[in-house]
Amino acid sequence: MQKIKLAIKLIMITFIHAAMAMEDEDQKPKLKTVLENQTLYEWNKGNIHLFDGVSGNNQCHSNALIIAKLYNDWLIEQSEIAPQDLNYLSLNLLLSSAWISCPKKINLAKRIQLTLQNTNNNQLLKRASCITKLSEDPAFSLKDCAKKSKSEFNRKVFKKIQRMVNQFPSTELNDQLQNLLQNTEEVPKFVSSIIFIEQNKIWQIPIVLRVKHICEHGTDILNFMVQDTVIIDFDNSLLPSDKVLVVIDAISSNSQKLKNFNQFQDLRSKCPHNFMPQNNTKNTVHSCENCKIVYGKTCSCVLNFKSNLMALQFEDIFYAIGASFTDKLQSELIDFLQNFPHIFKSYSHFLQLAQQGMSSADISLLFIEHVYPARVDQITKKRLVDCSGSYILKGLEK
Repeated sequence: MQKIKLAIKLIMITFIHAAMAMEDEDQKPKLKTVLENQTLYEWNKGNIHLFDGVSGNNQCHSNALIIAKLYNDWLIEQSEIAPQDLNYLSLNLLLSSAWISCPKKINLAKRIQLTLQNTNNNQLLKRASCITKLSEDPAFSLKDCAKKSKSEFNRKVFKKIQRMVNQFPSTELNDQLQNLLQNTEEVPKFVSSIIFIEQNKIWQIPIVLRVKHICEHGTDILNFMVQDTVIIDFDNSLLPSDKVLVVIDAISSNSQKLKNFNQFQDLRSKCPHNFMPQNNTKNTVHSCENCKIVYGKTCSCVLNFKSNLMALQFEDIFYAIGASFTDKLQSELIDFLQNFPHIFKSYSHFLQLAQQGMSSADISLLFIEHVYPARVDQITKKRLVDCSGSYILKGLEK
């Protein structure tokens, strides 16, 4: 516990430094306290889609599963959040894609002020706003803050993944997973995909799959659920209204204009409803009518897509996409994987399966964009990856 507290103290050194300029530090809150208060505020309101830490560790699926489990247990127990969990949730909120990717300067200071009813410290609020890229302050080292926060967040995610595997029953696969995690701190996406599936066999967190299907005639968003390992049509009545789910946003395209994920990203970067920041506004498409694809139209292609998708087991798709990711973006880890024969054999098999339209080079069947936690009422037709940061933050206006 002492080591955790020390680590968090080091991570928040920049925040504390920002508060040192106050005349009477003992009587006014520090930024670490502000962040934790804001975390509790969002958590109690059920804005779980904001706990979506983005840190470049390629473990959004692991984090989504962890957050869902924490919230659903808390909902049942209604107990105080443990300090180590509050630290983890605070980092999640700080690094959330909702904050980092917001293309507009949202006045976060007003929201933070809800947790600081007895302070008029505008300088503190200004610096808190700077933390989340929502204002400018040359005296504050946002780069240093983000680097330290991401490093700590990644370390915590890894430790939680390691703890999961250590509790798995002893099998050839699980023993190799334990051994692998003892010899690296960078988890191959394929390996964490296995851990995700195996852990959720125990936790039973509901999974919703939302697919943007694109063909030559248009685009629509299709909703599915995962029941055991089978993909079925979405049925809201089968899902608990108050619990948190794992939501998988994916893309599928048999359009000749969008054959691979890079082409989709290029189009998305120019969309006015884009999730990511638009650095080059000159190339932005200012209306959906001017896009290469048309929204809100469907055709018989959808029936073929659904038939092909539902013919496969969910875990096979998940493993295939994980293997493709490791092959494409983590190639330096492939030699390391060969030290674990059972895992490597499985990796090789699913890498072959990925060639059937489940890789960044071929998105004709399915390719996962992002995985995040959310309540049922936060799963809307307009997906988070296709909308602006201000839309993501709408839950804060309730």
